[in-house]
Amino acid sequence: MTKNLKILFVEDEERIRTSLKETIGEEFNKFSIAKDGKEGLEKFSNTHFDLVISDISMPKMSGLEMVAEIKKISKNIPIILLSAYSEKEKLLQAIDIGVTKYLIKPLDPEELLETISEIIQKDISDNIIKLNKAYLFDLNKNILYDSTRIVKLTKKELLFVTLLMKNHGEITSKEAIKEHIWSDKNTDDTLLRTLVRRIRAKTDKDLIQNHPTLGYKISNSL
Repeated sequence: MTKNLKILFVEDEERIRTSLKETIGEEFNKFSIAKDGKEGLEKFSNTHFDLVISDISMPKMSGLEMVAEIKKISKNIPIILLSAYSEKEKLLQAIDIGVTKYLIKPLDPEELLETISEIIQKDISDNIIKLNKAYLFDLNKNILYDSTRIVKLTKKELLFVTLLMKNHGEITSKEAIKEHIWSDKNTDDTLLRTLVRRIRAKTDKDLIQNHPTLGYKISNSL
């Protein structure tokens, strides 16, 4: 579960940074460290991460300030905040900005690993939708899977599938699709039909349902 994750750990105490990376870093695909909130925000802005772990009290930019900025970039990114003490005010601020979990120092690496696994498991169950046959769609990452394989879609194909997933269970009108993909609701129907045909060729003919005169709908889970 955790082997594919890319983690960002932000902590101003070098001893804690290096110790945690040495202890649990190999459990993940990538375990990056940053020495303060400013560096943490810079790294997050330039690299994809699946989860952020951060201390609260840091120089240059606090953990709360950094998380508030990170949430502007990625609203659904899971965040674990750490503190050496329990302060009600800071805890309430953490909740307000969408922090997933709040842990008290000194940090137990095993407890942290369990917390990460729980968060990711919940994230998967909440944001992965099962579609027709073996297909899955990740609402967080906007990725279509065929079992465990990523279905490679072009930019326009992904725009189409993502729009249908946002309206999952409902028919999306042709006009709305054309406006979303080509910025013109009067786009020729031939372009839309060709786009649907290409997606069906990469997936399954029943994944995208056509409702004549109305629009298209993603198939319900089976």
